[in-house]
Amino acid sequence: LPVVKEIQPKYLNELLFHTPSLALDAARHEIKRMGKRVDLMNTAMLPAVLSGNNEALMAVRERDVDVDILYKHIVNYLASVSKLQLNEYQTQKMLLLMGAINDLEHIGDVIEVNMVNLGLQRIKKGIKISDATQKVISTLHVVISDALKAAVRAVVEEDEDYAMRVLSMNEDIKRLTLEADLHQAK
Repeated sequence: LPVVKEIQPKYLNELLFHTPSLALDAARHEIKRMGKRVDLMNTAMLPAVLSGNNEALMAVRERDVDVDILYKHIVNYLASVSKLQLNEYQTQKMLLLMGAINDLEHIGDVIEVNMVNLGLQRIKKGIKISDATQKVISTLHVVISDALKAAVRAVVEEDEDYAMRVLSMNEDIKRLTLEADLHQAK
């Protein structure tokens, strides 16, 4: 069996603990890497769930391994940062980063478990999803994907405009979810 090299953090460095603000910036950069991997999972997930085969679904599931590994590294790093002498701003920033990685890890797990299982059930039961239903789901997926990207950008770039954009997308997501529910009820 070939040895598969486990993903390693690129930016986390204990030498930065001497300057907590730099250590927190390093964590933000690593979260960007984690966010890109969740985004790749999310992008690959929809075609795999709607019409893919077992191999496509397992490939989506396998992508979560890197997300989980980066999550563990970042959590451990931020736990060490939390033990440093942080000012109030740095403490709030550290808590925000912890929340962001928890959310990203949860999204990865939902894709890995729930969405992949839906695709496997579709295959097992021989279900073909209609073009109309695929269109409804795809439209919702585009908006959710945009919200995911904007949320990661808001955290990584500390961009309040992107954070507000994500919040404003909530109404669109609710509306599209309702439309999807109504479509399913037909």
